[in-house]
Amino acid sequence: MVVKEIRIMDTQDRDYKVFSPEQERDFPMYACGITPQSHPHIGHARVAVLFDSFAKFLRKLGFNVKYVSNFTDIDDKILAKSSEEGVDPLVIAERYEREYYRAMDALAVDGPMIYARVSQHIEDIIVAVETLLKKGYAYEAPDGIYYSVDKFEGYGKLSHRNIDELMAGARVEVNPHKKNPLDFALWKRVEEDGFGWRSPWGKGRPGWHIECSVMSVRYAGYPLKVHGGGEDLIFPHHENEIAQSEALYGGRFVVAWMHVGMLSIKGEKMSKSLGNIFALKDAIKVFDPLALRLFLLSTYYRSPLDYTPQAVQSYESALKKVKRAKDIVDSSSEESINDEIFQNHYTNFYKALANDFNTAEAIGHFFKFVGEVASASKSSPSVKEMYYDMAEILGLSSLSDVKTGGADNFVEYLVQLRNRFRKEKNYALADEIRDFLKENGVVVEDTPTGTKWWWM
Repeated sequence: MVVKEIRIMDTQDRDYKVFSPEQERDFPMYACGITPQSHPHIGHARVAVLFDSFAKFLRKLGFNVKYVSNFTDIDDKILAKSSEEGVDPLVIAERYEREYYRAMDALAVDGPMIYARVSQHIEDIIVAVETLLKKGYAYEAPDGIYYSVDKFEGYGKLSHRNIDELMAGARVEVNPHKKNPLDFALWKRVEEDGFGWRSPWGKGRPGWHIECSVMSVRYAGYPLKVHGGGEDLIFPHHENEIAQSEALYGGRFVVAWMHVGMLSIKGEKMSKSLGNIFALKDAIKVFDPLALRLFLLSTYYRSPLDYTPQAVQSYESALKKVKRAKDIVDSSSEESINDEIFQNHYTNFYKALANDFNTAEAIGHFFKFVGEVASASKSSPSVKEMYYDMAEILGLSSLSDVKTGGADNFVEYLVQLRNRFRKEKNYALADEIRDFLKENGVVVEDTPTGTKWWWM
């Protein structure tokens, strides 16, 4: 074994937690999934790809990984879209779940052992809410059941703020039924003609946070070795998960919290008005999906990742080198070659991943390995084994032909989208696309014979 243990920086304690398969092989892990209320976007893909490679790495080290994720298939936005379209909300959710699955397949994401859906765990959630009521951590109000944060000692320990600081800095919903503005819903009552399920407290549906506490424990176990998701979930979602779970089951909920940095464009969060142009279904059409996967792994996971079409296209060029190395190792003979330099890059690849899953550094060692293969123009069984070991962790083992020209395809897509908005007289969005292209080095000119564009 190249490494015998790994260390992960825990958001809660701000210290490294060490894990070794020699100490305990079972590795229960949970990563928050998507709310399937619209097209999944590349920000969702960063979390999915990161934890997919992390699970692959853990299995290589000999851990028995119990990886679980979820779909929040009941949510206010889903219900609103259901009302607009006149269809069942679960039909809306299933539509975008299927789209998500197709994108994950293209990105070579094996996925967790199960995607748990809220709608299929209502009875489990009701039992958990009843338990919290009996233990005195929750109370009944006219509009539902609420968790009382004052009852939980240590509330705020994940976000490193006390209740007074959270009150001052959080956007708190004004609700006269709450004892404390930070209290959060475990169960929301609905009208008899509303969408929901029967419960001891009338017809209703679960609050957002309770689902993950219930489903993670049911399928992965307690405590979790790792719990992950986007950094935007630290508060309130993950903070509330801790409060619920530790009140329900006792002891520490999660050994190490892994939070993924946000995806940005020129340092700014993606624009909601142009969110559709970053939909995964579009990204995997214009870019090679494995180049997109490499791009999403190219930065240390806790850091923000700045998206540009050129950045993704650069990984299409890099994949050509990987494909060349793959062809060489696949044609390897039984001849013996000095594999010491290959072994060094391979060892450093594993050491980088063992040090808080530093994929940025690991990818660098992988490409040094690939470069050595290309320089040697020959391989051996041991070099082939090392190549595929790393490629599998990065999700590149199925690499075949490399699709190129993604940045040009992306610009062409945006230009066509702009033309559609202009035709619909939605000039604000059309101008926003034009400005975005200009900021990224693309000139757009409308002529009598059509729209033309070129790179500056």
